[in-house]
Amino acid sequence: TWNKIAGAESYLIYRAQDDGRYEFLTATQDINHLDRTVCGGHRYLYQVAADAGAEARPGRRSLAKGVVAELAAPTGLRVREESGILRLSWSAVPGASAYEVLRAGVGETYALMSDTADTVWKDSTAQPGKRYQYKVRARVGSAHVSRESEAGQGLVVDPTKPVLALTFDDGPNPETTGAILTTLEKYGARASFFVKGNNVEKYPDVLRRQHSLGMQTGNHTYDHPKLSWISEEEITAEWEKADVAIAQVTGQRPAAVRPPYGDHDDRVDRIAGRPLMFWTVDTKDWETLSAEKTVETVLKQACDGGILLMHDVYATTAEAVEQLVPALQERGFQLVTVDELLQAKGITPEAGKCYYGA
Repeated sequence: TWNKIAGAESYLIYRAQDDGRYEFLTATQDINHLDRTVCGGHRYLYQVAADAGAEARPGRRSLAKGVVAELAAPTGLRVREESGILRLSWSAVPGASAYEVLRAGVGETYALMSDTADTVWKDSTAQPGKRYQYKVRARVGSAHVSRESEAGQGLVVDPTKPVLALTFDDGPNPETTGAILTTLEKYGARASFFVKGNNVEKYPDVLRRQHSLGMQTGNHTYDHPKLSWISEEEITAEWEKADVAIAQVTGQRPAAVRPPYGDHDDRVDRIAGRPLMFWTVDTKDWETLSAEKTVETVLKQACDGGILLMHDVYATTAEAVEQLVPALQERGFQLVTVDELLQAKGITPEAGKCYYGA
């Protein structure tokens, strides 16, 4: 922005980048300009001259003014286990020359782990059975550093210790799912959430948080019908509509599905086109609506390789999870997603097959 000059028909804007060489940028009749072509992390110098038209020479240029364009924080941080190593990846930041990777164990202070020019980094020092949180920030040179990315979580499953998958159906729900996510994040635990497409459309921010914490998202149809009661066209629509709703938030089509009520037949399995995840233990939290009974059922029946069914739409379930997570960890269970559980047991899930545990 600059002061108006009497008699000026337009203003000529010149810009120099880090090297100090000015180039003509644009002309405008306004006394302000939005420069949308800047690249984060770089210093820019600007000068403006008033122009009285074709018959006159432009006036002297203004004094130079400088600004450093803000470097964007990295987005899309993903943490995946690959053969005992945690692989991090994130989206490139325009203008960044390098990225700093920060790591913390749950409850620990973040420490700088790597400085890399790539958008992929592998953590080969992660200890099996320990949950880690990661953040990434971009930089240009040594002075200009961006804000940190959202946190991502990763775990290298220890094959010598028991694994257990907590799973939740029917969400997301802003209150109850949110409370469950808070508990899981507090204790560095992960779980699988089989979500309804219509709820995803209502509460995308809950799913976005769930995804950012490294939870597994599965398809639980769009409207929650008994799939064996409807036509093949309707079954296809239920899976596909939910896929679209989920992918619009997470950017990914779910790798696993769970039919509502556990109701399925050969048509349902075939049309799903992915592994179907059921459960080892049904807590019946939807029937008892009792945190105490849900806790009792889980602690009695929890087993290595087991998949537990709960529903993240009940306040009593959220209360139960708050007690269960630390109690199960004290018993030595690693609380993982269904995908992580099967991988830890050497099982590669196949499309159209049903899995009830490991």
